[in-house]
Amino acid sequence: MLLALWEARRKADVVIAGTVPVSFAEGMRNKLVAWALSLPVKNPFPSALITGGSASDEALRAPNDWFPPGILTRTLAQGFRVAEEPCPSGYVSGSGALSGRADISKLLKLWSYRNSIDSADYDYRAFFSRIPMQRYWQRRRVAITVALAGPPGRTLDIGCGSSVILGRFPGAIGLDASMKKLRFQAGLGNSTVRADIASLPFPDASFDTVICSQVIEHVPKSPAILDELSRVIAPGGRLLLGTPDYGRAQWRIIESLYRKFQPRGYADEHISHYDLEEVRREMESRGMKMDCARYIMGAELICRFLKP
Repeated sequence: MLLALWEARRKADVVIAGTVPVSFAEGMRNKLVAWALSLPVKNPFPSALITGGSASDEALRAPNDWFPPGILTRTLAQGFRVAEEPCPSGYVSGSGALSGRADISKLLKLWSYRNSIDSADYDYRAFFSRIPMQRYWQRRRVAITVALAGPPGRTLDIGCGSSVILGRFPGAIGLDASMKKLRFQAGLGNSTVRADIASLPFPDASFDTVICSQVIEHVPKSPAILDELSRVIAPGGRLLLGTPDYGRAQWRIIESLYRKFQPRGYADEHISHYDLEEVRREMESRGMKMDCARYIMGAELICRFLKP
């Protein structure tokens, strides 16, 4: 079994043995924990687990001592890949159901951590969210962005995070400051680079399409950022710039609700507030021309600017 697990390391950074539960209680426990934490395994309490390289160092710093769901959660939160291999007969998983308040408390802590922006795949999972409103919002963002992007060409997604947007543009480059989110994107087969939005590592006019979706509100306002967005776009190219519109009551109401019901979400990270007129003014002062503006529920703004 260990040899098979060792060979399976080529598939993922952490590999576990998918043992069969020996009781109904264990089976229900496995399903509940895997579902609650969105773990891509059937048994979060395997009889064997192998990690390799940097995944070992990161994964073993679990947010609490609940072994091994804490390790699996931490692994995914750092953008590493998890795989489950069949386990030969004769090996069984850990015994028992969730045992009282201690286990429930650990599960809730891991759930909170798993569903916070600290998780590398936060944006990706939001696209498939079990919460209808979150799923709708993410899918509308992707649909509008893809529709406004126009014909295929050299594409740069700035602040790509773990969003599915990058994967919608074959050959696109994703740029972000977060190593764990770039690690997650690389696991999906996407090309990425780690860099600062205020100092893009590309020559002038390198891209036909530049996407900057829900990024500028997370960094201090700086002329250098908007200068860089314009600089790397080729003549005739386009910029898709998305940000919450703080000039609209719809967004302010939504953000207050977001902060109340999902305190570990993005609301408190919005340190720069823009509205439609400011975005238009700033980009047009840099030679861009706003072609159209779309909204999601009248709150989130997505603009398309063209470079003559």
